[in-house]
This record gives sequence, C-alpha cells and structure tokens, in this order.
Amino acid sequence: MSEFPKSNAAFDKKINESRDVLDVLEACRTFVAPAQPEPAPASPAASAPPAPANYIRVIYPSGNARFELYGVSEDDLDTQEQRIREMYGSSQQ
Repeated sequence: MSEFPKSNAAFDKKINESRDVLDVLEACRTFVAPAQPEPAPASPAASAPPAPANYIRVIYPSGNARFELYGVSEDDLDTQEQRIREMYGSSQQ
C-alpha cells in the first residue's frame, strides 16, 4: 500500500491552476486528508493491575545464599520463604 494518496480530477485541476506555493499548499490541505489510523480492535475487559509488591524480606537459607523476597502480604512472603527453605533442606531460623 502506497503512502501517497491517489489523485483525482478536482485535485489535479486545483494544482494546475495554482499560481504559487501557497496555492499548492491550500490545495493539498483541501483535498488530501491525513490518513486516519485504523481503530484498534476491541479488547476483552481488562482485569485490574496486579497489586504492587509492598513487602520485602531477605533470607539466607544456607551460607551466603541470599534471597530477596517481594510480595503483596506477609503471608505471601512466608509461602515463598517456606518453598526456598524446603529446596535447601533447612528449617526457618
């Protein structure tokens, strides 16, 4: 698809009758409308954005292994910590 608009008889006549650059610009404004972007297809109802991770915890389950946990609640952090400690085979300290 070409980015240039197709010509028509009325536009060609106006251009040919132009006396100066301002007449050409006026003809372009009159006959050439800017291309309108296609409307985006309707999307399904968007869900609410995820809650921000306002809770932070740092754990060291084994030696220098450091984990920074981010969650939306203390319970979320507890769950994450429990999983990590189970991977390392250690209990909560």
